Amino acid sequence: MKCLWRCLLVVLAWCAIARPVAVGEYRVGQGDVLEITVFEEKELDRVVRVSADGFIAFPLVGKVKVSGLTPLEIADLLTQKLAADYLVNPQVGVFIKEYVSRYVEVMGKVGAPGRYNLTGGAHLTNVLSRAGGPAKEAGKTLVLVRANTDAKDGYEGPVYIDLHDLLEEGDMSLNVVVRSGDLVFVPGADEVYVNGEVSQPGPVVYVEGMTLMQAISKVGSFKQTAAVNRIQIVRSVGGKEQTFIVDAKKIQDGRQPDPVLRPGDLITVPRSRI
Repeated sequence: MKCLWRCLLVVLAWCAIARPVAVGEYRVGQGDVLEITVFEEKELDRVVRVSADGFIAFPLVGKVKVSGLTPLEIADLLTQKLAADYLVNPQVGVFIKEYVSRYVEVMGKVGAPGRYNLTGGAHLTNVLSRAGGPAKEAGKTLVLVRANTDAKDGYEGPVYIDLHDLLEEGDMSLNVVVRSGDLVFVPGADEVYVNGEVSQPGPVVYVEGMTLMQAISKVGSFKQTAAVNRIQIVRSVGGKEQTFIVDAKKIQDGRQPDPVLRPGDLITVPRSRI
């Protein structure tokens, strides 16, 4: 697996450098890098970074406000400005070369956990390669927690991905596109992970019989913003996801048992709606 993973890193790194990515619905933000081409006008082709105030500078037309626009909208805007006084029927293409206003968190047993700006194809294997790949003590299952601002708690239910099938068997159906705000978590073989509104989110070494409240105590305490009555425990059983909703107040009052955890459990403490 180690040899295959090294080869995969090389291929992914080349692809991320070699190809800009066209994106229709993504809205450009501060710091993003755009590659702009004008058909048969090579002297106008530019790679530009969006300034802190949301502008880019482009030949002939000067400063243009692009923050909050999609690449297609930016292309239309530049086309209109160039056609007004300078070119006949210009054809402008705008690509996202580097996403700086978008990021993903990679945590757990990887070479370099942390926050990564989304660049290139933003597929799962690309993000894993930038984080150094799974460490030798990694478990066999990756957990992808999907960000979703429309969802009740700002995220969707986690997706479980078999690392063996993805990296060794090359099952590219598992190589999903990672979105801004997603959490990629590679648990250790004997860990649980506590995420969300706690003082020190992170992995907790699992010991036989460990309960939810014991795991919470290992990561400090709940933040004041925590919705302690809606804690989620997500578990993979036979390749299928199970989700349990737990009320910490009822546990502390003795009205609900403190659930016993299993290795690989993902515990999420959501933010209160208030």
